[in-house]
Amino acid sequence: MANPVELLRRDRGSWQRERILHPDQTPDLSGADLRGEILAGLDLSGVNLSGANLLGADLRRCNLTGADLSEAILSAAILSEADLRRADLCLAQLDRAVLVGANLTEAMLAEADLSFANLDQATLLRADLYRACGRGLSLRHTDLTHARGYGLDLREATLYGTDLRWAELPKLDLRGARVLEIRSDRANLRGLIQ
Repeated sequence: MANPVELLRRDRGSWQRERILHPDQTPDLSGADLRGEILAGLDLSGVNLSGANLLGADLRRCNLTGADLSEAILSAAILSEADLRRADLCLAQLDRAVLVGANLTEAMLAEADLSFANLDQATLLRADLYRACGRGLSLRHTDLTHARGYGLDLREATLYGTDLRWAELPKLDLRGARVLEIRSDRANLRGLIQ
């Protein structure tokens, strides 16, 4: 793929064709400036977006399976219904991002900033949330089954109908959080801070 950043900006149809014709090639968009870009529905699976600036980008319904988004700036990005299974989001900035209905199964979110993001109806099955900051996070009807995350900060978050069954969340911080009708059967919440 020639210049992947230019191709992505200029001709999304060509981007999709290139991904289909050359599935063995993994585009490198690390550090790319894609602020405010409309990338909805694109195949970005396995793409290296580490350190990329996606501030306010529209990534709804994107396939980001296995993508490297470590240290990426995704503040205020729209990721509704995006497929982020097994994506690396360690140290990513996701503050105020919209991830309604997103699939984050087995995603790595260690030390990510999820402050005031919306993860309503999202799936975080077996996700790694080690020391992630989710202050003010919205988790309405969110599936965190088998999620793990020592020291997860959910201060002032909203958990309504949230599924925490079998989650490993020692030292979970729920100070000031609104918690209603959660399921926490067999969850490890040792050292819960309320």
